Amino acid sequence: MPAVEHRSHKGLKKRAEIPITRDAGRGPSAPKADAPEAMAH
Repeated sequence: MPAVEHRSHKGLKKRAEIPITRDAGRGPSAPKADAPEAMAH
């Protein structure tokens, strides 16, 4: 059960962080911030 909760929480954070970063850096910063974020998560 804890594993599923952790996975869900991680997915939620990633899903909510990806659009925010893309919107915040809609230029040369978008791909640079999206790449490391997706890899780190």
